[in-house]
Amino acid sequence: MATREFRSLFVPHCDEAPVQIHNALDPGARQSPRARITVDSRIAFAVAVSLMSVPAWANSTATKHGGEWFDGDTWTTGIPSALDSATISPGDTVTVTRPGAGASMILNDGVIDVRIGTPPDLLLGSLGGGNMVIGYGGTGQVNLSGGATVSSGSVQLAYTSGSAGIITIDGTPNIFGDRSVWTNSGQFTVGGSGFGPGAGTVLLTNGGTIKSVNTFISSGTSTGAVDVNNSTWTNTSLFSVGHGGTLGALTIENHGIVNDLTGAIGSGDASTGTLGTAVVDNATWNNTGDFHVGSTASAQLTVVNGGIVKDTNGYIGYGASSVASASFSHGTWTNSGGLFVGFNGDGQLLIGDGSMVTSASAVLGRYEHAKGAVVLDNATWTNTGELVIGHGVTGLPGTHATGELVVRNGGKLTSTTGQIGYGAGSMGTVEVKGVNAAGTTSTWTMDGDLYIGNNGTGTLTIGDGGIVKSPTTFVGTGANAGAGGTLNLNGTPGRRGVLETGQIVQRQGTIIFDGGIVRASANQSDFLRNVSNVSVHANGAFIDSNNHNIGIGASLIGDGGLTKLGQGTLDLRGISSLGGLSTVDAGKLLINTRFSGDIQVNSGATLGGTGEVVGAVHVLAGGILSPGNSPGNLTLGSLTLDHDSILTIELGPLSDHLTINGDVILNGIVNFIGDPAYFTSGTRHSFISYTGTLTNHGIVLGSLPAGVDRSAFALDWSTPGLISVVATPPVPEPGTAAMLAIGVALLWSRGKLSREHRSTTG
Repeated sequence: MATREFRSLFVPHCDEAPVQIHNALDPGARQSPRARITVDSRIAFAVAVSLMSVPAWANSTATKHGGEWFDGDTWTTGIPSALDSATISPGDTVTVTRPGAGASMILNDGVIDVRIGTPPDLLLGSLGGGNMVIGYGGTGQVNLSGGATVSSGSVQLAYTSGSAGIITIDGTPNIFGDRSVWTNSGQFTVGGSGFGPGAGTVLLTNGGTIKSVNTFISSGTSTGAVDVNNSTWTNTSLFSVGHGGTLGALTIENHGIVNDLTGAIGSGDASTGTLGTAVVDNATWNNTGDFHVGSTASAQLTVVNGGIVKDTNGYIGYGASSVASASFSHGTWTNSGGLFVGFNGDGQLLIGDGSMVTSASAVLGRYEHAKGAVVLDNATWTNTGELVIGHGVTGLPGTHATGELVVRNGGKLTSTTGQIGYGAGSMGTVEVKGVNAAGTTSTWTMDGDLYIGNNGTGTLTIGDGGIVKSPTTFVGTGANAGAGGTLNLNGTPGRRGVLETGQIVQRQGTIIFDGGIVRASANQSDFLRNVSNVSVHANGAFIDSNNHNIGIGASLIGDGGLTKLGQGTLDLRGISSLGGLSTVDAGKLLINTRFSGDIQVNSGATLGGTGEVVGAVHVLAGGILSPGNSPGNLTLGSLTLDHDSILTIELGPLSDHLTINGDVILNGIVNFIGDPAYFTSGTRHSFISYTGTLTNHGIVLGSLPAGVDRSAFALDWSTPGLISVVATPPVPEPGTAAMLAIGVALLWSRGKLSREHRSTTG
């Protein structure tokens, strides 16, 4: 047999169109009930592609009309053999009724129908093992059902301009439980015309199966569509949707399954307008290797209603020219390796509505000018490694990779560490906000540290109830010019953003409060390390010591106020100026600096320190004012002590003192603590000095150290500008003096009577 040799067996960008095949049993035959279609691998496409190695066939034949395969009257030159090519002419339908049929198939507006009937022990529909073209110049169709099987070398649906190839595989089992299966040992191309628009379609239903090596949906200038409905397509190598054609579409639904080594959506040339789309609806796409959404062209992935995608590494926007998006709604994406959104191209990922995504690491915006964006909306993303938003290339400042992440409506994100704006020239932005209908807050939780603007530019905004947790938070730590980080803490009453961290470290960065909270997760005397200024906008700054003791040397400056939350102590040491009212709501606030602004102390909270409050201090009922750092002097602009408020003063070698550069309104209780040795008779201790007007609404003396007679002490404000506690000398009790006087009188009276008696008797 003569052959024509070409340089390669590979057919580039060959699209696949669906073929429909049915399996039939002949009532009079006595053979195995499993019907087969086999295409001889020695026979190739009727029109050879220039890079394709194809042997010449021995004979070519075509149908004169529809009929039985083994009826010689059906064909123009006799019944085709396995070495022949057979063309199904337009409008003709050929039915295979017994085994032994074989040829290279060209379906030109024709149909092959392989069905199963009775009795069930008849083997029908055995075609050779070669290649099949379905839709050569018109529409070709293959229907497979009733447990029929097809074996082929390569399959191409829609070969020429205007052609269409259709395959339908109905996997409904026959009476022996056999389902229809198409096994392809080579390339399966659905829509592969390179000579003009063509269309390929494959429909698998009811447990039908296709097995292939490489699968291409939409190649050349054709479109391709595949629907795997409650069926299975197993591919041992590449499964590509949108492989250079105009549109490739894959739908996996109703518990359908696609298995492959590598999956790709949109892997053609973006300049030709290639688009690949895939929908996984209550179905599964298993990739034992990598999975590309937008390999080199445009792509769209939609996973809904319990749909599942699995792979090693997942990519959205892999190629530099790719534009790709993936959307999950009640779906699952499991990446045993990394997840890359915007690897070299433009990638977007929506994880929504109860979906779950897992990955070992993740990067949003990896190389060059890549862009990666993720929205986590009322869903969960578990990342067991590092998460980088805006990676870039370290050492190449000309790159401008960007990453964007939004966690909203109760989204849950976890990672070991976080990087926002990692490499030189990169830019990353993250926003964590919102609460879902069930009251679940949006969170990003890290086991390791968070970097906002490492060597690139990074911005983290937390608001509307969102929470971010990290052991240490670095803001603008890189040394590159133009690098820097911004931390925005926003919120409103009941919906405040929270950063929970053990320390914030800054190099080239900005921290802005506008209603948000910083919550300490550890004791730290230098809680804001290397931070010079913190901006406080109108909605204020909220600092929660959270049962820890923390110190801040940064200056707080802005129109808003400071609210101290949580038990524990906050020690302010940086000169601060705040235009809004500051509040000590819980725990202790120490002012050990110059603090410009008014302060209110709520019930159960304490204000102390040795600095100066250039403003009014108002202590509400149950609130505590305790000047000094055991002890010390605290200077205030003015002071108002409400009824049941508490002033605590320590007396000793060095005593507490309040210096009021203004008016004083007294009420509440004064408690004294210290060494009882300093509470002695005749002492006077001035504990308040003031320059303005004194209004005393009835402040009273409270407790004194154990063992000190409280009745020997009194408060004294008789000296202008001073308020003191005075200890007076002890005075005998009235009962004792009276008894002494009576005793003296009795003794005097007895002496007088004795003298009178001696005078009388003498």
